[in-house]
Parts: sequence; C-alpha cells; structure tokens
Amino acid sequence: PRLYDYARSVIDRPEVFRDAMSRYAAAIAPSRFLKQAFEANGCPAPLTLSSFGVDIDRSPKSARREGPLKIGFVGQLLYHKGPHILLQGLQYIPTELYTVEIWGSEDQSPDYARDLRAVARDMPVTFRGTFAPAEAAAVMAELDLLVLPSTWYENSPLTLLKALATHTPVVVSDVEGMTEFITEGESGFAFERGNPQALHAILARLVRNPDMVRAMSLTTSYDRTEKDMALDLLRLYRRHGLG
Repeated sequence: PRLYDYARSVIDRPEVFRDAMSRYAAAIAPSRFLKQAFEANGCPAPLTLSSFGVDIDRSPKSARREGPLKIGFVGQLLYHKGPHILLQGLQYIPTELYTVEIWGSEDQSPDYARDLRAVARDMPVTFRGTFAPAEAAAVMAELDLLVLPSTWYENSPLTLLKALATHTPVVVSDVEGMTEFITEGESGFAFERGNPQALHAILARLVRNPDMVRAMSLTTSYDRTEKDMALDLLRLYRRHGLG
C-alpha cells in the first residue's frame, strides 16, 4: 500500500502543483532554469526572476601562495553531488600539482563517504567535515578553485554563489541552474555532466597553469545581496497593489 501511495502521489503531483500555484497572483523563481521549468509544466502564476542574494565578505583574494593548486568541494557527500567525479577527474594528474579539500558531512551516507575515502587514499585529499555558515568566506579564501560536479539539476546553489562572491573561480557540471551564473573562461568552466574525462581535461590544464586561475579570480564576482532580494520582493508587492 505504501508503494502505491508513493506512486499515486507522483502521478497526482502535477495537478496538485497547478492547483496550488493558481491561488497566487505571482511567484518568484531564483534561476532562469527554474522559471522555464515551471512555465513548461503549466505553472498558472506569473513568474518573476529574482536570483538569490548572499551576504558574505567580498574582499579580494590574497596573493596566491606558491605550491600546488588548492581545489575544494563543498556540499553534501552524496552521489548526486558528484564528489566521486571530482576524484575520478583528478586521476593521472601528478599529485604534486594539486591538493583537495572536501567539505561535507560523512554521516548522511556513510557507505558513500567510505568509498570516497578509499578512492582518495593515495591522493592529496583532506576530508574537512562541516563548517558554520559564518565561516564560508574564510573557507573560500583558502581555495584557488571550487568544483561542483553535480550529476543532477541544480537551482543556483548558494555554495556556487558564495564562491563567485568571494572571487573563487569554479568548475561546474553543465547543468542548468549553475551554468547561467558563470562566464566561461572568466569566472569558471563547465564540463559534461557525469563525465570524469571531461572534468580531467579542464583540471589538467588548470593545475599546470595556476596563474590562469589567479587571473580568473580577478574577474570572478557575484554582487547580489539579500537586500537586493528584499527590494525585488517589495517591487513585486507594489506591482500588485500590496505596498
């Protein structure tokens, strides 16, 4: 019966969604991807694009230290977030050219985390656990490059926006909801989703050209703040005679 209920819920969900959204005069989507997806699925409420804002220390990065490129992964240690693809993409790259810091809880999927550690055993990889949201700027400040190798759709993840805001170049899967926030070659690169060889090609070039990564940090930014989000909301209220 429970499996039937789950299946019935999936079947009914589009109609329930459309009925719920029909009750609103307007709605907000934080990415072009989500706006287009909702519209393609018959969302009856007019959708306004208003990207997430982040409040974070936007100080320029300090001068890059000599040594291997410092690569980071920040997120859930789950298959759909793709940290295994990052490790696979680093295979056959000389280990003296890079280090990796993996930030995320190993408690969500202990078996998956265990497998990640096994793959990383002979690599310069450190598992750092989690950090408080207030420490995000400090974590990003220590990274030369952030990799977000998600295997599924994303909707403007805050980790991505915080990286850009702190002038940290990124390499992301070519999934909608992330690629719309980067400029290829200026703030980051995109690779084919789920393809470690495609990621390898990018990382192999970057670890051998750390000056390129440093130059990208000077053209990497994200200016929207939480105040910008609030102002968008106020304008939406006024447009509908509510403010």
